[in-house]
Amino acid sequence: MRSISPRPIAEPEIAVVRTVLEKLPFYPIPRSTVDAVGDLTVVRTCECGCACVDFEEPPNLAVAATPVAGGYGVTAAGATVNVEVYGTPEVILALRILPLGHEDGTLPRLDSIGAMLPGDAT
Repeated sequence: MRSISPRPIAEPEIAVVRTVLEKLPFYPIPRSTVDAVGDLTVVRTCECGCACVDFEEPPNLAVAATPVAGGYGVTAAGATVNVEVYGTPEVILALRILPLGHEDGTLPRLDSIGAMLPGDAT
């Protein structure tokens, strides 16, 4: 990850983080955490050009960031990606978009985010 000039979280990033937190939490996520997503500040982006971002870390976070929500999605160009939100149930620290195959560097479509890969349902 490379540091950037801090910027507000973009609307598409807000939508993806909220969707993953609401649809695919690994732990109970307080409503206040979901509501605060729009206040996040992006401070690092991935050097490879993918859609991964890190958010400003609170100064006294004593717990290591772990995945708190995640699943799969498909980008507009058709790339299947793993999408995970890292942090704690109360603090969101990162959005990770990990390609499963080819990478097109974009966020998944909101309507594609789910717990299974497309075509896995029988």
